[in-house]
Amino acid sequence: MSESSEGWGRVLKAFDDWISYESSEFAPWTAYFSPENLRDLTDKERIGWMHSMYSEVIPGRVESCKSVAVAFEDFLPYMPDPASQETVRSMIDLSTRIQDSMRGMSDVITTMMEEYKVGGLDEAFHYLSSLADAEEDIRNRDIRIYVNGDIVHRDEARVSVYDSGFMLGDGMWEGMRLYHGKWAFFDEHMDRLFNSCKAISLDIGMDR
Repeated sequence: MSESSEGWGRVLKAFDDWISYESSEFAPWTAYFSPENLRDLTDKERIGWMHSMYSEVIPGRVESCKSVAVAFEDFLPYMPDPASQETVRSMIDLSTRIQDSMRGMSDVITTMMEEYKVGGLDEAFHYLSSLADAEEDIRNRDIRIYVNGDIVHRDEARVSVYDSGFMLGDGMWEGMRLYHGKWAFFDEHMDRLFNSCKAISLDIGMDR
């Protein structure tokens, strides 16, 4: 295997590990950014949640982002043209911005935990909006979504209440990012989309 192939393999593994951590390790903990969900926990569970966020969950997300950035930086010299290099640099920048956001979130959690121990739940509630805002990163505020043949702003993306995906959960989706006019990991995203649709016998009305 060539050095460039090995480097690309490390990039894909680091990226897969990152996405896996986001969905299975980090995302479930963000449910308690909701005051209603946090209120449902016992005192011991609330302190446990805050402590785990500070000591395990947030550091884990930072480390997964670092691994992706390192893999991309190592692979950067093998990119064939300036546009490809710019795409990789954009991914490195995204990783860095998430790391910075997570360090800010860690500070909020630390203060929230200290005030909760002194003043109880009411003192902690106003920190939840800061946590939710940090998670709703600016990179997602103006995303565009392909719906029924059109690419529209996220605020305009709607489906019928009679859509089988809405009524039955019948569907498959794939999220992609466009950096300076170039899709990131286009072939890998398309392979996964069509393989997933084939696995559930879903005809999406177009070919690869």
